[in-house]
Amino acid sequence: MALTIILIVIVAFLIVFFAGLPGKIAEKRNHSKADMIKVAGYVGILFFGVFWVAALIWAYSEDNSSVSGVPRPKENKQVKQFKDDQIKEQIAELSMQIERIEDNAPDLVKINDLIKRVEVLDRNQKKIVTAVNKILAKK
Repeated sequence: MALTIILIVIVAFLIVFFAGLPGKIAEKRNHSKADMIKVAGYVGILFFGVFWVAALIWAYSEDNSSVSGVPRPKENKQVKQFKDDQIKEQIAELSMQIERIEDNAPDLVKINDLIKRVEVLDRNQKKIVTAVNKILAKK
């Protein structure tokens, strides 16, 4: 009885290990579709290994999926972490800029209102100058 349970546990472990193998290989090779290959590996095991073989081949295939047609450069974890850190810094900086803009929003509304008033005064001034010129032209 105990031997049967141990064998079942070992077989289950091997099934899970081999099901995840295509996904691990794809991640190690920096394949752009590594997540899909991982899912295909697990689903493939459910279908008695038929699709698992396809997932394994896919994991070893060349990754030429780029919009420009130029293969994507392989990135290591340090480069990815650096890019993630840069993105986080940019997000923090943009968040601060948004806060500053929101803090100054009431002042911007006042400035916009003043600009509109100046535009109205400018139009009125032009009308007055035109009227004065007409009057002077008649004399």
